[in-house]
Amino acid sequence: MTRSRPDAALCRVLRRLRKERGLSQETLAFSSDVTISALSRIERGLSDPVWSNVRAIAAALGMSVSELGAAVEQEHSPFQGDLTSATANEQDTRHAGRTTSEHAERVFARR
Repeated sequence: MTRSRPDAALCRVLRRLRKERGLSQETLAFSSDVTISALSRIERGLSDPVWSNVRAIAAALGMSVSELGAAVEQEHSPFQGDLTSATANEQDTRHAGRTTSEHAERVFARR
């Protein structure tokens, strides 16, 4: 069984959200009952967080796991502009009928 690499987008999003909220790693770790070392390793992409840590960190950041997942998906998106004004239908047609996630998978598969 091969080990998967941590999701770089999740790592970036967690660090960005923590900093946007003005939290230190120590404060977020304490609030989420995760060790500072574990949080640091997650943010640096050195370890995959276990599901219970993802839920706890999201809650400590004041968001749901769904909201965190949406932020990670947006980070994965090849579009860095604001897509909130576009309807889902418009987003789909930009990629010849594929959703943004399907398009991203196709783009990254070529690399």
